[in-house]
Formats: sequence, C-alpha cells, structure tokens
Amino acid sequence: MATEPLANILVVDDSEAICRALRDLLTMSGYTVRTAPSGERALQILETASMDLVITDLKMSGISGIQLLKKIKEKTPALPVVILTALAIWTAWSRRCGTGWPTTSRNRSRSTK
Repeated sequence: MATEPLANILVVDDSEAICRALRDLLTMSGYTVRTAPSGERALQILETASMDLVITDLKMSGISGIQLLKKIKEKTPALPVVILTALAIWTAWSRRCGTGWPTTSRNRSRSTK
C-alpha cells in the first residue's frame, strides 16, 4: 500500500546544487518536490500545479525571492512561502565568531591596514 506524500513543495533556486540538495532531503522525508531554476519558471509551474509550500532563494537572477513572494501572494494569498538565503549563514557565522565577514588571503591585507 503506497503512502500519500506529506505535502507538495516547490523549491526555487538558481543554484542547481541547492535545488538538488533540498529536493533529496525533502523527498527522503516523505514530501513530493518539484524544483524551478528561476522565479519565472516557478510562476509557470504554479499556474498548473497545486503546491502546499514554496521554498525560494532570496537572491536570484531575474525575479528575486521577494518579487516572487509578492506575485504568489497576489494569486494565492494562502500559499506559504519560505525565503532562504546564504546571507543568513554568513550572518550567523559572524555573530558567533564576532568577527564580521570571514577573512580570506585576498582581503586580509586590506583589513589590517
């Protein structure tokens, strides 16, 4: 007897690696996942597919995550949207370390002058 998926999730990111990682993780957890490489493609998918959640990157070429959120809310206000960004990872890292952005060999000389 097949079990029904927990929910249909659309993952939107211009990074194929991020889409693949989120798709694999969510699929293993029992969700049905579709991916879109852009906000524009996500809007096309949402025209024909019923989704329970959209997870999108904040910064993408073309339509940004915020612009995508606004367009989704115009058509389907009840559809939950989660916006992710790699910036949050850097922010958390800098708060934990108290040093700001990580220093690389390229910018280390500028930070010590």
